[in-house]
Order: sequence, then structure tokens, then C-alpha cells
Amino acid sequence: MLEVNDFNAIRISLASPEQIRGWSYGEVTKPETINYRTLKPEKDGLFCERIFGPTKDWECYCGKYKRVRFKGIVCDKCGVEVARSKVRRERMGHIELASPVSHIWYFKGTPSRIGLLLDLSPRNLERILYFALYVVTHIDEEARQQELVHIDEELIKLDQNLDEQVVERIDSLKEKRESEIQDALNRITENQQDIEANREQELEAARRAESETLAELREAMGHEAEFDIAFAPTDKVIVKQGDVVTTKDIETLERVAEVWRNDIAENAHHKIEEVKLDSGREAERLMVDYQGQIDSAQTQLEMQRVDRKQRLEQVRRDLEGLKKMDLIQENRYRELRDSFGSNVFRAGMGAEAVRELISALDMDKLAADMRKEISSTVGQRRKKATKRLKVIEAFRKS
Repeated sequence: MLEVNDFNAIRISLASPEQIRGWSYGEVTKPETINYRTLKPEKDGLFCERIFGPTKDWECYCGKYKRVRFKGIVCDKCGVEVARSKVRRERMGHIELASPVSHIWYFKGTPSRIGLLLDLSPRNLERILYFALYVVTHIDEEARQQELVHIDEELIKLDQNLDEQVVERIDSLKEKRESEIQDALNRITENQQDIEANREQELEAARRAESETLAELREAMGHEAEFDIAFAPTDKVIVKQGDVVTTKDIETLERVAEVWRNDIAENAHHKIEEVKLDSGREAERLMVDYQGQIDSAQTQLEMQRVDRKQRLEQVRRDLEGLKKMDLIQENRYRELRDSFGSNVFRAGMGAEAVRELISALDMDKLAADMRKEISSTVGQRRKKATKRLKVIEAFRKS
């Protein structure tokens, strides 16, 4: 007869969730053990009689069924099967986990079984399980290729769009420059017309003054002047009081009037030239100013082009270099997620991510790869491959 207490070694292996549920007599949903007033196990707790069996031989929880004659009956009131209390030693319950967890034996053991299986160092595995690092668990190659094509299209459009923006910006600045220069030319014309109008008014006033003075001279011709006769615009005295008016005085008036008219014309000419000079300087300033704006716009748009192109090329490199099992910091994960969304890749942390990685492993292929590596390498690599193969085979057989 087999003696259950006589053994030399014990082997512990993994059981699948389906096996555990098959062995289980019920789900434990409460963390309580016993009620400290009645000293009876709490229903659905860790000592629940409905799951693990009665605490008293041949008696259900509520006491409806007692004695051995009710053996095997499940109480319709409390749900406890009438049986011996020793069944509590062998019956199992189970707990449905809200999220996957990693057993410390397989995580912290030496060597780390999970670390060997996934080819992760214990430190990196710990950082993943304790939510300090993200690990890439899946990459959709088709979505990655589509995204790469989209980036190439963006790079082509970038050059076209920025060229159009440069041309549009330069045309706008040139149009504005021509408009302001034309305004300056219009101001020249207006100022010139005003100066010429003032000149004509002054010349007309000079002619009237000359006519009036000439009339006074003719009236007093050959006689002594009763008062000073002067040319009003310049206050130049032609005949002093008491002097006899002669034809020479008329000639003097003509000379004075001619000089005054020449002065008016010359002053007007100087003003017009000054306006033209000022307007020329203004036009030149506008040309220089707008040329600077055009150069600045070209430089700015070119810098935008280079910056955008560099960012797109960096995104492309990131996308091409992204691999399954890559470890990434949280801020880096957010950048990649913002760039590519959740279609191209998935990354996670904690035991859930580790579970996804293990679930995706092809154990047969991995075992074949390890055997090939053992036969083709030496030293540490061969030793590590041997350890990995041992864990892989244990998983396959479990």
C-alpha cells in the first residue's frame, strides 16, 4: 500500500486557471474568516462551510440536517453538504483576480523563472511588475507600414506646402511694399501740386503788387512823391518821400519785381526738390525694410520646414526602431502613443503586461531556438540558453 507520508522529494508545477476552477468547490469573495460573536465561519469567506465543508461531522451550517443518515445531502437553506469535517483539509476554493499578479516564487526566485523565460534581467522585470517601466507587448506590422507610408506622404507634402507658403508670404509682402511706395509717390505728387499752387498764388500777388506800385509811380510821374512808394511783397522802397518820380523808378520796380518772382520760383523749386528727396529716402527705406521682412519670412519658413522635417524623420526612426519587448519610460510611452495611437503598438506594465508576453510565446519554437543556440554557442551564452531551455520545457510540460 502507498504510504503518503513516505517521500524523498516533492515537485511543484503550475496549474492552469481552468484546472484550478475544476478543483475548486466555490469562489471566495470575502476576506473574513469567522464571525467573532458566533465563532462560525463567515459565508463566502476564507473558512466558508459551503465551499470547504462542515466544521462538525454530519451537520450542515444551519443545523437543518444532522446525523450520518443525511450523508451527501446539500442543505437547501445554507448550501452546505453533509459530510465529515475532515473534508475541509482537502477541498479547495478559488479567488477570481481582478487583474493578473505575479507569484513571488517565479519572480523573485533564483534564477527568476519569468526573467529567464522572457529573457529579462531581474531588475527590469521588477520595474515592469512594480509599474515603473512600460514594456512593448505587441506591434502591428501592417499598421506600422501604413504609418510609415503616411509619414513619407507628409514629408512630400511638407516641402510642397511650405514652398506655397513662402511664395504666398513673399507675394503678400511685395504687394504691400508696392502699395506703400505708391502711397509715397502719391504724396510727392500732392505736395508738388500744393507747392506749385502756392507759387502761383505768390506770383499772382507779386504781379498785383507790381501793377499797384506801377500805377502809383505813373500817377506821380514828374512830381515829388508825397510818401514812400514801395514794392509791398518785399517792402523795398522804390521812391523816397520828396523825390521826383522818373522813368528810372519804373525800371527799378521792374527789376525788384523780377527778382522777387525769381525768388518765388526758386523757393518753390527747392521745396519740390526737398519733397522728392524725402520721398526718395522714404521709398528706399521701404524697399530695405520690406526686403528684410521678405528675407526674414523666407528664413523663418525654412526653419519651420527643417524643424518639422526633423521631427517627422525622428518619428519615422522611432517607428522603425520600435520592437517587441522594448522597455520605455512613461513619458516616452506617452510620446509614442500620441504619435501613433494604439493601432501600431501596445505597451503595458505590471503582471498583466508580463502575462500578455508569456501568452504570446511560441514555446515549441522557443525551445527549438534554444537548442540551436546551445549547439552553436559556448560559454555564458550557452549556459544561459541551457537555463532558459529548462524553464521552457517545464512550462511546456506543466
